[in-house]
Amino acid sequence: MAGFDHEAIARAKSHVDPITLPDNTEYAPALKDFFDLSALPRQEAPLTRLDQLGLNTDSDLERNMGQRVAEVARETGAWD
Repeated sequence: MAGFDHEAIARAKSHVDPITLPDNTEYAPALKDFFDLSALPRQEAPLTRLDQLGLNTDSDLERNMGQRVAEVARETGAWD
């Protein structure tokens, strides 16, 4: 990316954010739902396993999040 024209990148970014990001007012309710649902007893095992695998660290889990979350869900029965 660093090799691309800086003006071109800036102009492209100016179009992406308004189109792809939700309005800031949508974050608070979504964040509350996330934390409420994460606190449910059935989520303890999968979240513990994700922590063990390196959640929120520079790790294989973070680089391959979709695949690893699906594996943990199968392993812990989170989607049963």
